[in-house]
Amino acid sequence: MFQIFVACMMSCAACLPIVCAGDGDPKFIVNLDERWITTASNHAPLQQGDPATLTWNIVADGTPIVAHQATETDGPSNLVSTMNRLHGDDWEQIFVGVFSRYSDLSGLTYIRETADDNAEIRVDGFQVGELGVRADIRIAGHKIDSGPRLAYNHFPENGDMVLDTSDSFLDVRSRIYNLVAHEHGHGLGLRHVYSDDSRLLMEPSITIDFEGPQFDEILGLHRAYGDAFEKESGNDSIQTAVYLGEYLPGQPIIIGDDAIGTRVAVTQTDFVSIDGTTDVDFFSFTLPTTMLASFQLEPAGPTYHQATSNSETQELFDATMQSDLSLQLFRVGIKAPLARSEITELGGTETIENILLAAGEYAVRVAGSHDAAQMYRLTLGEIPHSLRGDFNDDQVFDLEDVQTLIDAMGAQTFPRALDLDSDDEISERDLTIWVHEIKGTFRGDANLDGEFNSSDLVDVFTAAEYEDSLVGNSTWATGDWDGDGDFGTRDLIAAFQDAGFEKGRRVSIAVPEPSGGVLLWICLCSILIRCIVADAYVGN
Repeated sequence: MFQIFVACMMSCAACLPIVCAGDGDPKFIVNLDERWITTASNHAPLQQGDPATLTWNIVADGTPIVAHQATETDGPSNLVSTMNRLHGDDWEQIFVGVFSRYSDLSGLTYIRETADDNAEIRVDGFQVGELGVRADIRIAGHKIDSGPRLAYNHFPENGDMVLDTSDSFLDVRSRIYNLVAHEHGHGLGLRHVYSDDSRLLMEPSITIDFEGPQFDEILGLHRAYGDAFEKESGNDSIQTAVYLGEYLPGQPIIIGDDAIGTRVAVTQTDFVSIDGTTDVDFFSFTLPTTMLASFQLEPAGPTYHQATSNSETQELFDATMQSDLSLQLFRVGIKAPLARSEITELGGTETIENILLAAGEYAVRVAGSHDAAQMYRLTLGEIPHSLRGDFNDDQVFDLEDVQTLIDAMGAQTFPRALDLDSDDEISERDLTIWVHEIKGTFRGDANLDGEFNSSDLVDVFTAAEYEDSLVGNSTWATGDWDGDGDFGTRDLIAAFQDAGFEKGRRVSIAVPEPSGGVLLWICLCSILIRCIVADAYVGN
C-alpha cells in the first residue's frame, strides 16, 4: 500500500544528484500523492486542506530496520552514533530546523515525541504513531548499500525515514538539511517534479544552493494541509478571522507578499492561499475613524515549466491561473457583505476601491471558484495603480521592465500586461512600443538614460558578448536590442536605423531609410569600440 522513495547517486559538490524510485502518476500538478488522514494527534479523518499535527523522533541505536531494497539487509539503526561521530552533539538541530521550516510554511504542526517502543521500521506491517508510545515520523539510519543510494522515505501514513549512514554524503553537514527536507517531502505526500527553468526541492537531484521547500513545494503543502493560518481554529469564518490590526491612511497592510518567484529564501514565510473550493479565508481589521478604504486581491506566484517524469514534455505552469478569486467586505456583526468584487476572470485582480466606511470592526473574505490551490496577495490600503509598461510595479521604467518584455517574446503564455499592442503575442512590435512610446528613447540606449551614444556602445562591447559562441546570453543592457537573446550585427543595424545615435533625448525626428553609409558606420563602430575596449584592458 505504501510507497517509498530512495535517494541515490551523489556526484559533484555544486549539484548533488539523487535519483529516486519511479513516481507513478500523481494527481495534482503540485505533485501531491496522498496526505496524512489520521495521526497520533488527529484521530478524526482529515480532509484535503485540513491542518495536521505530526509527531517525530530519532530512534535509538539498535532499533531494527527491515530491509526493503535488494541491496539492503536487515539491521539495527546506528544513526545516532554515526552523527555524533561526524557532527558532535548538536546535529539533531538539522532535523529540528527542517520540521520548523515546514511548520512555518504550512498548516503542519510538529511535536517531538520522547517515547519509542523500539518497533521495527518497515514498509509493510508498520506500527502507526501513538502518543506516548511512538512517533508518526521515526528517523533511523544504517547501511543501505555500497552504491549511490542516500536515503529513503515512506509515504503517508508511514512517514519513517532511513538515511544511509555508510555514505560519505553525510560527512558534510551543509548537505544534510536539503536531503532531510527532500525525503520528508515524500513523507508528506509530495512526489518528484522535473523543471528545467526552476530549481525545486523535490526534483530527483539535490542541490545545496538554497534551503528547504521552494514555491512549488509550498503550493503542494497548501493544497494538502492549508497555509499557516489554517492551524488551530483556522480562519475559515468571520469569528476566527486573522486580525490584521488598525487600518490607517498611508500605512497599507499586505498579506502574501513573498509569493513572487520560484526561489524562496529561508527568511520568507508570507505565503497565503485558498486550497480549493471548500476553503475561504477571513481577515479582520479595525477602522479608528470614518475614512475611504480600498482593498485589492491579486493571484500570486511565478510561471515555470514542470513535468512529473523525465520522459514527459515539461508543461508551462502559471501559478496565478489556478483559481478565480473573489473578494468580499463585511462589517463585523452584519451578515450581508457591504461590497464585493468578483468580476474578473481567472488570473484577474479583484478590487474594492474608495468605499466610505465608518469607524468599527470589519473583515474581508477571500474565496476561489476552482478546486486548486491558489496563492494570493491581499492589500488593505492605497492601491498602487500599475503604469503601462511598468511590469514590476515599481513606478519606474527600467532595465528590469524591458528585460521582462524581451524574456517573454515568443512565449505561448504570458501576463496580459506585456502584450502592449493587444495582438495576443509578444514580439518586436511590443518592444518598439515600450522603447519609443513608454520609455521615450531609442534602441541602442543600453543603460536607459534616455540617449543612445558612444557610452552605450562602450558598455555593450565591454560586456564582450558581441557575436560570441554562447546562445541566448545577452540582455538589453549588454546589446540585445532586437529581443533574440544575443548581441550581434542585427542589433547594431536596429539601433542605428532607429536614428538616435548622438541625437540627445528622443524628439520628433525624421527616420532615414537604411543606406550603405549606415551599414558602413556600423562596421566601423564595431571595430572602433573593440579597439577602445582592448586599449582599456591593456591600460589596466
